[in-house]
Amino acid sequence: MARRMRLIAVLALVAVGASCASSGGGSTRPHVRPPELLTASHPDLVAPGVTPNAPRPTRLVDLQVVVKPDGTPDMNTLKIVGPAAETNRIALTSWVTGLRFKPALQDGQPVSGIYQTWFGAITRTIRTR
Repeated sequence: MARRMRLIAVLALVAVGASCASSGGGSTRPHVRPPELLTASHPDLVAPGVTPNAPRPTRLVDLQVVVKPDGTPDMNTLKIVGPAAETNRIALTSWVTGLRFKPALQDGQPVSGIYQTWFGAITRTIRTR
């Protein structure tokens, strides 16, 4: 009889736990829509020298910046990485400085958010030296 009571108690706890999990009984993170780029320009990038017959990297530069609630980039947060990052750092920094965004939104209110993009070897805005 005691074994049966323990089984019923365990099943009841599992049912209560499943109910709490499906109803969002825990803390939920609010949905944040990321910032959207409003500027239609593209940076003029230079591809780094590549050894003949060597495969070209598909991603030359990854870029990330925090966009403030007013839609401007926070230049203190700018990150530029990749095989062509150093070659193009000045051009990318200048380009990002002039960008304007629709800010990230949380519950309809503008908030800071992260904008990320990348430029690859097939991007037409990249020229070779």
